[in-house]
Amino acid sequence: MTAIDDELHWHDLTLCHQTLASGHISQGERVRFIMHEKLQKELLATFFLCPFSQYCSSPKVWLDHQHEHLSSGSAEFCAQVGCMIRERGLLANLSLKENLLLPFLYANQRKSLQQAEKNLHQVAHFLGIEDQLNEKAGNRPIYMHGLMSLGHCLLKKTSIVIAQDLYLGMQAEYATKFHRKVLKTLKILNPGVLYLTSSKSNQSELSFDRSYHLTCDMDVNMERS
Repeated sequence: MTAIDDELHWHDLTLCHQTLASGHISQGERVRFIMHEKLQKELLATFFLCPFSQYCSSPKVWLDHQHEHLSSGSAEFCAQVGCMIRERGLLANLSLKENLLLPFLYANQRKSLQQAEKNLHQVAHFLGIEDQLNEKAGNRPIYMHGLMSLGHCLLKKTSIVIAQDLYLGMQAEYATKFHRKVLKTLKILNPGVLYLTSSKSNQSELSFDRSYHLTCDMDVNMERS
């Protein structure tokens, strides 16, 4: 049977009392949502916290994965969808190694965990942290939080990634290095990318197939890039 690319779907999503037109992202596509950071948090809650979020009304977001329909917020959904999000970074009391493996430990999928452990040092080498794996995370710069998110995506080998203003708050010296690693990661995985930003200017320097603009005082507009 021919493999089918993963697709992230949303249907009748309501944000700020407005309904976002139904749509989807296929593997290899890049879509940008321009919205206030508060709305980004509501949208992220819909993706990852259903059915525990006040913003969630399943099944309005789901992932079509290998002929399966994975509902947002489920362990299976979270195991397949990668995150490059500032608020999903490091746990200070864990080592960097434990932080990298955390999504697999949480999902309690032994086979996936074993595969992640097998690929761990190769990914750590790519990130440039192979000599720091056993160090406690502690208080690290935003750059390290960003590296963790890339590591999770690479270990998952995810085909869909949700990203959020990747360089916001990152020192300039680190932003350039991180930008290179982001581009290399996207080249390796070729995922579908949903990019959340509050800026109309394209600070990510990524090319987008579609852009959606959502504000609280106007209708939802979609502009072809």
